[in-house]
Amino acid sequence: NAGDERTLLTRPTRSSDIDMPANSVSIDSLHQIDLSDTNRLRSLIESGFSDSTNRRDHILAVADFAREVATAIHQKHPGLAVDIDEIERAALLHDIGYLPAVKEYLCKYTELLPTGWHPVDGAYFLRSRGEERLADLIEGHGNSLEVAKLQHLATFTISTDLAAMIITFCDCQTDPTGKRLDYESRLEEIKLRKGASSVEVLAHEQAKPRIRQIIEEIKNLIA
Repeated sequence: NAGDERTLLTRPTRSSDIDMPANSVSIDSLHQIDLSDTNRLRSLIESGFSDSTNRRDHILAVADFAREVATAIHQKHPGLAVDIDEIERAALLHDIGYLPAVKEYLCKYTELLPTGWHPVDGAYFLRSRGEERLADLIEGHGNSLEVAKLQHLATFTISTDLAAMIITFCDCQTDPTGKRLDYESRLEEIKLRKGASSVEVLAHEQAKPRIRQIIEEIKNLIA
């Protein structure tokens, strides 16, 4: 489901949101890449995050997890609309907004300025490439909406599409190195890494009921 209301409040990119050099992927390659090609997207992640191996491993693990979950749901509930390839592509793109080249791309090819919050910047990039649905699927993953509100960055409606729920389910149960863990352990990991008073932790406190419900619903589908 597309967000009905979006306020494009821009601010300088946060240095904490960028943890890899900008020379791994060019903005021209982002302009030309076939976003429907899963193999090309995997190559983009591997090259774009080659200097940030934790980020790379997390993204690839989330994508593998998402494909596994989507396949299980499709097998158990053949009547549900589950596009396994699309879900894998969305998972590969869920953290694309971390790439400095995405921020440069927005400045060169669009009228939008990067916000510094990777789900929003990633969604801006995908919409600029005409990928509205993929943008909707990644924009609200995890605690994205709550962070955006706390930082006064943007407002949007979180997609309730099953594909978007799978992205959140997998992202919130995969640590920064790609290891799977339960959501409560993931929260503790974020708290230790970011600090108990960080925006990310405060946002997760607000998002917990929603994320827990998503996890419960997906678990019921694959049980």
